[in-house]
Formats: sequence, structure tokens, C-alpha cells
Amino acid sequence: MRQAVSQASVADRAGETAGKKAFVSRCASLQFLLFRQTSDFTATTGSWTRERRGGFTYMQLELELRLPLPTYTVQHSRRARYLSVRVTPQLGVTVTLPSGLREDAIEPFLLEHREWLERELLAAERHPTAHQRGRLPASIELPALQRNISVRYEGQPGTRVRVTESVAGLRVAGSVADKHAVCAALCRWLSRLAKRELVARLRRLSAASGLGYSRCSIRGQRGRWGSASTSGHVCLNYKLLFLSPAVVDYVLLHELTHTLHPDHSPRFWRRLEAVLPDCRRRHEELQRAAVAVPWWAEQ
Repeated sequence: MRQAVSQASVADRAGETAGKKAFVSRCASLQFLLFRQTSDFTATTGSWTRERRGGFTYMQLELELRLPLPTYTVQHSRRARYLSVRVTPQLGVTVTLPSGLREDAIEPFLLEHREWLERELLAAERHPTAHQRGRLPASIELPALQRNISVRYEGQPGTRVRVTESVAGLRVAGSVADKHAVCAALCRWLSRLAKRELVARLRRLSAASGLGYSRCSIRGQRGRWGSASTSGHVCLNYKLLFLSPAVVDYVLLHELTHTLHPDHSPRFWRRLEAVLPDCRRRHEELQRAAVAVPWWAEQ
């Protein structure tokens, strides 16, 4: 971001010592004022330009001001091949660091993509869920199950955070001041709930569609709603609980179809459309569904 900060003009008369002193004084004052007003910036560089017009010398100082890099989370990955960054309303800036690459490569990478990063951060801050980041939930909405569950916190310092469910809602007890521990406990509860609800749903859809599977596991992957192998192993993300029933059914049938066709070939889509005629429309809904996942479920 380049910005012309100010322009000052001074009389430059040859041999006029007083004029020279006044010029130096004004420049020094201008520099002091500029650097006071830019104390929140880093990597400040500048250059003076000089132009002679009508017996006067005009001096202009152009500064290059750079905002500090935003805070970011580093995610180490053995599968990643390249350094990458993503911005979401739930997590802010997340950098994926491949194994074998040092962390000191991150800041130059972010500086190189600064303009893109600033645009994405602005869009994320404008998102309706951005204000919820960092706040523990008072209730949890699970559209897949058409349930809204209230959450009650009980502080018990020095003890492991545990989540128990009853008719009244969730009870989160333990060292609840530790947000990371609370998020981890809520995710363990989500995983248990998904194992009960999503596996039963998969079983029903398998029987109705004629698409079989051998076993199902529940995980909390980032960037993937599910996966399947030709051996019949289906893996589902517990964050599917935050999506609508129609989109959840699409993901489950999508993965069941992958047990027959591991790619997205025309044969795959024909088989999926045979059991779910509007699968293309539901696929488009899924592309916009990530924003429904709350920040604490991404920890």
C-alpha cells in the first residue's frame, strides 16, 4: 500500500542561511509528525523527491506503510506438498506447513500474498458468524438432527473438561476457563453423537439405495466432509451435523457411490443421479455449507 503522505514547500534562496535552517526545521517537524501518526505500522520506508518551480523548491515525502501481519495458526501437514494459507470467518488465518519446511518461510510467504490476505480478511470480518469467534456457545444448533441443544458450564478448576448430555441439554464441567479444552470436549461429544446418528442414517440410505459398505468411521477432518474406498470403508465428518438433512443425505449417498466408482467420472454421476435425481443442486449447496460450522468445532 503506497500513500503520498504530505507535501511541503519552502523558499530555497541561495546564500540565505536563515531559509535553509527553516527548511531543515520544517522537514524535521514533518518527519516527527509522520512517524508519530504511523506508530501502528511496521516496515516504514520513505524517500524525498525534489522539484524546482517558479523560484521555489517543492519537497515531497512518499512513505510506504505496511500493516503488521495478522495473527495466524500453523497447521503442520504430512500430506501437503506446498505452503498454503486460507482465511475463514471461524478460524481467521490458517497456514498449512508441509513437513520438511521451516516455519521461518511463513512470513515471507504471507508478505508476498499480502493484498489477497487483506481482501480475504475483510470479507471474513463482514461475515455474519465472525462476531462469534472466541465465544463459547450458549446453545448448539444441529440442523441435521433438527435439534437445538442448550449448554451449561460448571467451573471445576484443575479437572478435565467433560461433556454430559441429558434431556435438559449439555453440561460442560471442569476447567472451563481453558477454551481449547472446552472445544476439544465439545468435539468429542459431537463425534460420539455423529457415530450414533450418522452411522444409523448411512445404514438406512444404504439399504434404500442398494449401495453397500463394509464399515463406517467418524472423524473431524478439515476440508473434507467424507471419503470412501472401494473396499467399502466410509469415513464421515462429524461436522455434517451442522448441515441440513438434504445436504447430509447427499454426502452420504455420494460416499456410498464412491465404493463402486472411486472417481467423479460420468459413470459415477449417472449412478448417483439414479438414487438422488437432484444431486447436482445439493452439490452446489454443499459448496456453500462450510460457513455453517462454528469456530469451536474447527479447533
